[in-house]
Amino acid sequence: MPLKKNQLSLEEVRNIYHQSIDNELIIRELKEKLHKIPQKSPVLLAYQGASEALLGKFSKNVFEKFVQVQKAKILLNAAVTASPEDIEIRYLRFSIHHHLPTILQEEKYLEDDKKMILKKIQTIDYQYFDKEIQTHIIRYLLACQRCSPEEINFLKNLL
Repeated sequence: MPLKKNQLSLEEVRNIYHQSIDNELIIRELKEKLHKIPQKSPVLLAYQGASEALLGKFSKNVFEKFVQVQKAKILLNAAVTASPEDIEIRYLRFSIHHHLPTILQEEKYLEDDKKMILKKIQTIDYQYFDKEIQTHIIRYLLACQRCSPEEINFLKNLL
């Protein structure tokens, strides 16, 4: 299906998102572009949620940070509900929760998302899921220090 003018492909969203992690202007632009897409796929909804969370990082007002995180959680949870076995969606929710202050983290999501990622990552169909994304997710899990020694060995064998 061809993209409409001003509509982003998933590949573009991924690239912009990863460029925006430390850039408020880029994350604001991505958030606005995602907001304008009328019927988002679950993965685009997850990127919109992750963008909301990243915007909170740049706010100087604690209340605004909290509001951004709550918006992010709603969007990320909706994306997971719509596509519960999608590794990319689970990774986005996991990575956002991992970086939240402990008081805002939801430990059940961290554990559930990690388990789903570990379960599904070895059976990915690369016709639909880029090997580069899988490698990025594996490296992230290895670096986040939330995996057991057995899980670390498992992940290292996938690289």
